[in-house]
Amino acid sequence: MAGGALSVLLALGLLFGGRAWYEGLPPFGPGDEDWSAVYLVNGEAYFGRFAATPGSFARLREPYTLLVDGVAVTIGGGGAAAGRVPDAARAETPATVPDVRIRRVSAQTHGPVAEMHLDKRRILLVERLRSDSRLVSALREDRAGR
Repeated sequence: MAGGALSVLLALGLLFGGRAWYEGLPPFGPGDEDWSAVYLVNGEAYFGRFAATPGSFARLREPYTLLVDGVAVTIGGGGAAAGRVPDAARAETPATVPDVRIRRVSAQTHGPVAEMHLDKRRILLVERLRSDSRLVSALREDRAGR
């Protein structure tokens, strides 16, 4: 009897542990305070809780975009019409301080869920964000205000 119960507990542990590993959930993935910046080869930038899960796709939970003067920021050259930060927004003078905000991806018009599956071949760079950064503070505030 004890051997059967032990086998059931072991099977359940393997089942739930395997799912947590596959889904990139703690302890195998990011915790509640682990935030990353993810840059894609097409220039898009997202911020959220990144997990490089098994397979062809990585997961980004609670994804956000960064808006400067109402335009989503991307990396690379180009003007504001292409969604890139215009030169005036980069200036440090008080007269040209840009309006910088974060926006949940799930708040977009088409109403996506709060998780993205990113093709690993399209990820250019992933950076872990410091817990004392202004961006992480803004992400925490937005999360607390839900």
